[in-house]
Amino acid sequence: KHVDARDHSSSIQDQLNTSLSMIKTSIHLGTMSHVKAEVGRSLSADKTDIVTPIVRGKLKASVGLYYLRNKGYTLAAKSFQECPYELNGHYPEVISGRDIALYGGLCSLASCNRRSLKSDVIDNDKFKSYLELYPEMRDVITDFYSTKYAKCMESLEKIKPNLLVDIYISSHVETLYQQIRAKALSQYFSPFISVNMHKMAEAFQVSIENLEKEISCLILDGQIQGRIDSHNKILHAKRFDQRAATFRHTLEVGKQYVRSSKSMLLRMNLIKHNIVNRSSESENTYSNESMAISDEEDDPYHGHASSSS
Repeated sequence: KHVDARDHSSSIQDQLNTSLSMIKTSIHLGTMSHVKAEVGRSLSADKTDIVTPIVRGKLKASVGLYYLRNKGYTLAAKSFQECPYELNGHYPEVISGRDIALYGGLCSLASCNRRSLKSDVIDNDKFKSYLELYPEMRDVITDFYSTKYAKCMESLEKIKPNLLVDIYISSHVETLYQQIRAKALSQYFSPFISVNMHKMAEAFQVSIENLEKEISCLILDGQIQGRIDSHNKILHAKRFDQRAATFRHTLEVGKQYVRSSKSMLLRMNLIKHNIVNRSSESENTYSNESMAISDEEDDPYHGHASSSS
């Protein structure tokens, strides 16, 4: 019915209102099936003039819930970060201002790097206003950015019981918490060549045995580039030889350039001697000859054994 109503609406405003109704119904049904498409239609260029800050907030919050449901935490974070503060108190049947702070804060911690956490969350005036509605979440983000990881994790555990009964985020709590903790461990280690794991365990208020297990999992998962000295309890960073990598890349680019130049010269000579035409029908001949010249370049003796000196 909503689709028929939208398609037969006589004005853009009516179409927008119908889309908002479809979005709300989809969220209440728990399917979210129409949310993304209807938000896209509602934010299209022809509706720009009638999308007020409150309407924009409804659309951004709704698509944020869509991404959250589908575990797209990075896009969910961005959507909640972009909610105009004018929305607060105008969408109670779907989401509150505290919810926006909570969902946006957790998704940001799980997905944002340190720089974007500062620019898109902490220094974001719109989202900062939402965080004032949820001081506990604000403090969690501040502690995380200030590398007070033990305090941050402790605060997260305190609000966890409420999250586990939340209609939108309950099924994502464990995943988000794991990602946040993994990011904290990775960021703690990233500036160093080596780290004393006893001090690291103290910083996270965890036993050295449990820390070693966590770090091992993150190394295997590729989230931490390091190796553990289990005897001395030292975490060493894997050194990356940037100079060697640059040399290998430059050498490969040079080889590609030589092959390309050889192919171009061969093509020009074939055309010059009327062996091939310029039409597209001759492209196969060109491609085959190009492959041949590439093979010859890679084989300096062109298939013959080298002569002894």
